[in-house]
Amino acid sequence: MRSLIFTLAMVAGTAASAFAAAGMGYVVEVDGRPVDVLEIPKPVHHVNVLKENAQPYAYAQFDTDKEVTVRVRTGVDIVNGQALFLPVSAGVKPLRREPREVVFRMKPGMRLVFEPQGRLRALVIAANRPETDIPNRDDPNVVWVGPGRHRRNIRLTSGQTLYLEPGAIVEGNLLAVGTNMVIRGRGRFDGSCWGHYKGPGWNMVRVMGRNIVVRDIVFTSAWSWNLVIDKAENVTVDNVKILGGHVLNDDGIDICHSRNVVVRDSFIRAQDDCIAVKYSGENLLAERCVLWTDAACAVRIGFECVKGKSFSRIAFRDIDVAHLSVVRRPTSAFWSNCAVYVEPGNETTMSDILFDRIRFDAPERGDILLKVLTVKVKMEKYEQHEKTGRLDGLTFRDIAIRNPPPDSMYVHIEQFPGDPLIENIVFENVAPHGPHTLVNAKGPVMRDKEKGVLK
Repeated sequence: MRSLIFTLAMVAGTAASAFAAAGMGYVVEVDGRPVDVLEIPKPVHHVNVLKENAQPYAYAQFDTDKEVTVRVRTGVDIVNGQALFLPVSAGVKPLRREPREVVFRMKPGMRLVFEPQGRLRALVIAANRPETDIPNRDDPNVVWVGPGRHRRNIRLTSGQTLYLEPGAIVEGNLLAVGTNMVIRGRGRFDGSCWGHYKGPGWNMVRVMGRNIVVRDIVFTSAWSWNLVIDKAENVTVDNVKILGGHVLNDDGIDICHSRNVVVRDSFIRAQDDCIAVKYSGENLLAERCVLWTDAACAVRIGFECVKGKSFSRIAFRDIDVAHLSVVRRPTSAFWSNCAVYVEPGNETTMSDILFDRIRFDAPERGDILLKVLTVKVKMEKYEQHEKTGRLDGLTFRDIAIRNPPPDSMYVHIEQFPGDPLIENIVFENVAPHGPHTLVNAKGPVMRDKEKGVLK
């Protein structure tokens, strides 16, 4: 018999007051049974332009192996007449819609954003497939964390598994160094009790080594970078939820000095970059993810670059971008906030980079689709580079931009005079986008298969 399993998003053993107590009014039921709703607190450290966007939002998750009926009641009127559910590609439509209630269907594996009044105070809902092969808590190689709040740092070594039981909340960091390690469970790492850069460690979770799996866990309100994959090989990240926005510099997933990494079926919201590839990288794939950035980029490749190293065979496939930055900077600004920002520096070579089947659900005026900039790092806290890097091979294919407003989705390509070329940027079946600008470009840089060579 197929079953429906509910996973608490709050501390196990406490009553689920949902959002009535928090003043947001979200109440969630799945096939008639209540599901706890977790409040993600509003940012505590953010740039001035984000003040109007500094609102809490909500998260609910449950396990199911069948399609279910979800009922959501809100504390505000549902006035969004456009995309009530993101991503649009999920095809979810209301079965019934009232002024403060909506009923709809969800399938196993879905990750939705319900927006009764736009991007502010949204509700993220995840329909997880049931867990299988739960480890034995008595196994000496299993680090088992039970329900409740745990202010502790965790260290994992070769052959070990970390399991966060439903209701487990770790208010510390994890460092996993070794081979054949697994990090999993329905619990979460939570940084909401720490200020910007004030947590117990530089990152919330860092994994280093070979043959590593991170799946199913939830990250909330990190004090800095959420998940760092560092000097690693053969890493799989599957069905994680990163619910950020607490502070600046809360990158979702940073892939650093690594190769053979797959990130799939995950939800990432951050104030900073959702997925960043840094220092060097090879054979990297992100697929079937939902991305949302509040003040930075959905994807960033480069800026931090190791001299002479390469970034190659990097692919983003079947990705939904729910929202881009509310911070508006012109394409000419160094810290532009983009959908995709590619920055070759320090004599690195970037090649064979692919963005395939990327969907933008809610573009806004001033959004930047792509910026490529060769960089000589100038900021005080970073190493000074005498030379930039080179980009040879970047493809945008099958890009859907839903109802782009005027003056949005720009493309900006810029390089230092006399430095290595940026070349072979190909647009293939890309929805209408804003104007492109090429600065200090030499020769044909971009090629649009519908429009020919852009110089």
